[in-house]
Amino acid sequence: MTYQTTVLRILPVIAAIAVATACIDDRNIDVDAGHDGERDAAPDAVLPVPLPIVDVMFVVDNSGSMAEEQATLMDGISEFMVQIFTSAAARGLPIDVHLGVTSTDAGTMGYRGIMSCERPDYGDDGCLLSVPNPTVAGCAPSYPTFLARTDEDGDYAIDEFAHDFRCIATLGIHGCGFEQQFEAARRGLVANTAPGACNEGFLRDRSVVAVVFLTDEDDCSVSPEHPEMFDPARTDLGPLNIRCFQNPDFLLSVEHYKDALDGLTASGHLVVVGALAGVPPDAAECHGFGDTLDGCLAVPEMIERPNETGDQLVPSCDVPGIGVAAPPVRFVQLVRQFGNRGHMSSICRRDYKGGLREIATRIVSLIPDP
Repeated sequence: MTYQTTVLRILPVIAAIAVATACIDDRNIDVDAGHDGERDAAPDAVLPVPLPIVDVMFVVDNSGSMAEEQATLMDGISEFMVQIFTSAAARGLPIDVHLGVTSTDAGTMGYRGIMSCERPDYGDDGCLLSVPNPTVAGCAPSYPTFLARTDEDGDYAIDEFAHDFRCIATLGIHGCGFEQQFEAARRGLVANTAPGACNEGFLRDRSVVAVVFLTDEDDCSVSPEHPEMFDPARTDLGPLNIRCFQNPDFLLSVEHYKDALDGLTASGHLVVVGALAGVPPDAAECHGFGDTLDGCLAVPEMIERPNETGDQLVPSCDVPGIGVAAPPVRFVQLVRQFGNRGHMSSICRRDYKGGLREIATRIVSLIPDP
């Protein structure tokens, strides 16, 4: 059976799972995974016990430099989905997955005249995107807001599920060059999931929530108190390409976004954060789960500095034919705060399958045995 005849069904949670009360193995979750200069979780924090329900949102950079990287992600997405379903099957878990995508375009607070920032008010606003890309062969004419599959959907093959995601997640390269990755995630998972909002129905009660970023720039989520960041006429704030680096006080803090995602935990979810970003591909200190990244920001390539002409940052990775990326300092800081529920890998690699498999495995590991 094809996507069109399966995905519109409401996918029920198997009733027997609703009584699952097994505790989460603390080898999988480190609630005190703090680091120097970063906040630890409260010592009396109680993490919820999720159902075998997984809600995954990809935040995909759709700025002008991202064509190859989007294609590499799409090449690996089948591995990601197969790993989720096979890991669940190995444990006898009847898993239920929602899969959606949004872009890094969160607007420019009304400022116009910035190349490629064509929707200056809110951009895509963290809303899940579902218009099929005409350059991807074999797509359906239209899709719902997000994709859905359970382990019982034998007539909706995992490869078909992954292909449908390629159709809606190949976002192209015409999005705003002011990438506000964290703000897009906050809007997508927190602000826009209420009844009547654009992502209504995406999050389910007591699910494992995963947000996976794909980007070649560091986060530039601007505070509402500093809309001047986007003013093309404010040459005193520096060139547009490095303005976020030169005006860090105009950004909302990493802790602000950690708090926003922690709000999901407080409401009964468990949160996993994955990032495919510009860490050097050969720097072991910058790859893996958040509780292993203590040395990453000391790697020389991760030191942010302008290039000789002063209009770009020196890349943290530059692999011919693969990609060029800026140091993702804020991403490393965020992933570290999630401990072993955060994962970092490089966007400057020929494939992302290894990192995607590790994220998928960790997602399933957070679901307790029935």
